[in-house]
Amino acid sequence: MSGIQAQSSPPASVVRPAPKPTPAPTTAAPAAATDAFQPSKGYTTLQKHVAYFDTNGDGKVTLAETRQGLEDLGLAKPLAYPAALAINGLLGSQTSGHRTFDVSVANIKAGKHPSDTGAIDAEGTFHPEVLDRIFQKYDHDHSGALSQSELDALVADDKVDVKGNLGAKGEFGLLLKLAADRTKVVNGKTEPAISRERLQSFYDGTLFYQLAAKNGHPHPRRD
Repeated sequence: MSGIQAQSSPPASVVRPAPKPTPAPTTAAPAAATDAFQPSKGYTTLQKHVAYFDTNGDGKVTLAETRQGLEDLGLAKPLAYPAALAINGLLGSQTSGHRTFDVSVANIKAGKHPSDTGAIDAEGTFHPEVLDRIFQKYDHDHSGALSQSELDALVADDKVDVKGNLGAKGEFGLLLKLAADRTKVVNGKTEPAISRERLQSFYDGTLFYQLAAKNGHPHPRRD
């Protein structure tokens, strides 16, 4: 599946365990301690994305975990709780099969909605060639970034239902708030924009780990 003013008292860091699947043994040297944690192998890209919020590694993302995760990404406290309520309120029941605010990491693919970009397939796997086509069509000045207006056009073109379209609008709006790293001038107005590299890291499941580490909330390493 768009910064926020810094808070005067930043939230305390939350210790985030790595996702449960254990990667195959490797002889490669460990990454530098200052690097952002990357999720373990064995997860789909969509599972990597949502596992960022699973702070205790139990396979479920609670409302409190989502709220704290959003704050660690830079979302202001007054916005983090309603955003978490919307996210878990929708995805909890869809991924768990019963009424709950807990989101299932393993079954997150059940939370996919119509009117998305198609960059992540039904099994939760990212397809970079879809992102290539998106930039070819919507990056009008070939700057390697998409502005708010260009993302709005993408969402409008992908609309096949009302609920899914609203979800896509919310997702890209939140993404621009948290991760915009460029600006573009559109019809004389400066708009926030997100680079292709950053949008790809969003889809491949690594962006949230990187942003949280940059904000002083890194995941501990566990190979």
